[in-house]
Amino acid sequence: MRYLLLTLAFLTSYAIADSAVISWTPPTERVDGTPLAADEIGNYILRQDSVIIRDDIPGTDVTVTVSDLGPGQYCFDMATQDTEGRIGPFSDATCKPVLDVPSAPALTILIVIE
Repeated sequence: MRYLLLTLAFLTSYAIADSAVISWTPPTERVDGTPLAADEIGNYILRQDSVIIRDDIPGTDVTVTVSDLGPGQYCFDMATQDTEGRIGPFSDATCKPVLDVPSAPALTILIVIE
């Protein structure tokens, strides 16, 4: 019998400058309802806009930062892989914009001599 893992709950993200921070709550049960212990989670698989960008996020992690993003809208979703190599379904995607930040102001020093 093959068991799939439950999708991650509470996948959230926020974006600053050129990166997005993704955080999640690990699943506690498998798709069939049987318990999933924390030490049975092997790793997580992260997709950005439906393309796998990381498949090696340790099972003990609950946050990951995706860097080098240009301004735009990005969607992320995630799946759990157990220590036996079984992969559960991907979570619902969460989408966030990465905003372009303004450049540093140019400073001008004005010296007034009276």
